[in-house]
Parts: sequence; C-alpha cells; structure tokens
Amino acid sequence: MKIAGLNFETLGIIGVTLKMSLASTFIASILGIALGLLLEKSRFPGKRIAVRLCRTLMGTPPVVAGLVVYLLLMRRGPFGSWALLFTVQAMVIAQVLIITPIITGMIYTYASRSAPVIRSFARTMGADRFQTQSSAYGR
Repeated sequence: MKIAGLNFETLGIIGVTLKMSLASTFIASILGIALGLLLEKSRFPGKRIAVRLCRTLMGTPPVVAGLVVYLLLMRRGPFGSWALLFTVQAMVIAQVLIITPIITGMIYTYASRSAPVIRSFARTMGADRFQTQSSAYGR
C-alpha cells in the first residue's frame, strides 16, 4: 500500500534513519558540549595538541569512521563479542564519532571567545573567583 507515493517499507526505512540520526546527534551533543566546555575551562600540558587533534577530527570522512567502527566491532575486533556489527547501534556509534569533534570544536571556539566576557560580567555582579572559575586562568 502506498501513502503519498511511498510504500510502508520506505516509510520504515525513513523512520529508522530519523531515529538513528536523532540518537547520534543527541549523544554527540552531550559529549561535545561537555568536552568543549571542559577544554575551554581547563589548563593542562598538551592542551594545544588536544585542540588541534579535535580540529583535525572535525574533517573525518564518514568512510574512515565506518572503517574504524567496523574494525572495532568485527568478530575478531576488541568489541566483536557485543555482536553489533551491521546494526543500527553500530551506525549510531559511527555517527557519534563523526559528530562529536564538530560539536566539541564549535563549543570550544565559542566558549573561548565569550567566556572571559561572561566571567568579567559575573565578577562585576558580585560573583567570587570560585563562582566564575577564573582561578584556573590565574586572574
């Protein structure tokens, strides 16, 4: 049976794709926002390398992410016993690997530009160093 020129099988495929995309975007958003803010807020040796690595991973081709997930999830791979190869969950993992560096980089860039102004404003409104976390910056 067809609805608006689409049969039920096609609608099912579209539904699975939407669920997969929403799940991977949600997971990557949680990870990316947390990592981006943590990267902006903290100081540690190798931070510049971590930022460059994140920016490099922002351009990861989907084929490379799929290959990495395949190597991890194949029967002889480290997570082969989970039997996730060629499943929707494996596709979500691959998409999370692609999306997370993009969100992390965007959040880090935005937070690096706006956080000092926000912290300064918070201090003028009466916030102490602990509340603004400016002690990590030596201010």
